[in-house]
Amino acid sequence: MANKGGAPNRLYHNDGDGTFTSLVDSPIATDGGNSNGGSWGDFDNDDDLDLFVANGPFFFQGQNNFLYRNDGDGVFTAIEDGPVVNDGAKSMSGVWADFDLDGHLDLFVTNYIHDDILYLNNGYGAFTPKTDDLIVNMAGFATGVAAGDIDDDGDPDLLVANWENQNNTGYYANGANNWLRVKLVGASSNRDAVGTRVAAIATSGGREIRQTREVSAGFGFRSQSSLDLYFGLGDATQVDVLEIHWPGGGVELLAQISTNQTIYVTQDRGMTAYRTPPVQVGRPSVAPLLMEIINTQGVAAAVKRYRDLKKSGSEEYKLSEGVLNGLGYQLLQAGNLTGAIEILDLNRREYPKSANVYDSLAEAHMVAGNTKEAVKYTRKMLKVLPNDESLSDDFRTNLENSGRYRLKHLQ
Repeated sequence: MANKGGAPNRLYHNDGDGTFTSLVDSPIATDGGNSNGGSWGDFDNDDDLDLFVANGPFFFQGQNNFLYRNDGDGVFTAIEDGPVVNDGAKSMSGVWADFDLDGHLDLFVTNYIHDDILYLNNGYGAFTPKTDDLIVNMAGFATGVAAGDIDDDGDPDLLVANWENQNNTGYYANGANNWLRVKLVGASSNRDAVGTRVAAIATSGGREIRQTREVSAGFGFRSQSSLDLYFGLGDATQVDVLEIHWPGGGVELLAQISTNQTIYVTQDRGMTAYRTPPVQVGRPSVAPLLMEIINTQGVAAAVKRYRDLKKSGSEEYKLSEGVLNGLGYQLLQAGNLTGAIEILDLNRREYPKSANVYDSLAEAHMVAGNTKEAVKYTRKMLKVLPNDESLSDDFRTNLENSGRYRLKHLQ
């Protein structure tokens, strides 16, 4: 719990029975600042979450921020060296994300009437401020910040919220390494899978790296990132093991997952993988436009707009199977089951020879409880799968296995 005015912050241990214990001796609870919020992330890849605390202007003066390394068993060590805790800015919020996809979480910090700061993680806790980029040379009234894959290319982008009638600011990341994006839907736990912790184990640069991410409902100062989990994988060509720890104690293990794709995992129902197409430089995805139309005019209007753009041969937006697929899953995760099914059904009609679109539509019907339709489109997926030449061998195997698993449990 972040406190202002120099009062000590608070840290509470969840005892697991609806009660909490105040950890009064932790440095987190003895340090005081004009704190605006905390952001949790495993910056040293030791399988537990560390803490960054942003300290804002105090009597118009900047303060150093706080960074705590989690040593396990509820013990934290305050980091006192390095730029993250000695820049003395007027910070409002911070977000952890692997922007360069090298397997180590970086930190982006928003500042009030001051340049924002991007700290690149050099590996296991050593950070270097990035000073030669537009992203950190936009001094303003920055407050909240969110990370998520805006352009659907696999790396986390940024959206910065500004006060004082300033325009908000978006930044696109261009990570050059391999990646995996994980979308989760809870079943017996909460639908958004908040509290789920996922560990990805892969070999990059000749050594095994274990990265941990957790689905969080909020962080920092009035901030909320995408609920998707992003793993930068360096030169790794696969994730050897993916451990999914659901709230309530359930654990699922997935093995040998190819990189540079998004996987969709529903609790107790297995994995559905779908391709993310290469980004077409200079052509933004049509997905944000369609989502705006859905929110203001409805799904039917969005479907009509997509068809009109495609019919006219428009070069303004990127129109692809992957764009529609991602939009459908976004609606599905938001709980708009009807809208998700309509968009994914549009994808089926636009790309009738793609096994992937039938698999996605079957998944949506399964989540919506439409067992008959889920079986129908799973069978169709398995029928067209052998002739879909756009798929890699690994992806084809993933689709076949998930389809047969689904039929086994639905019929």
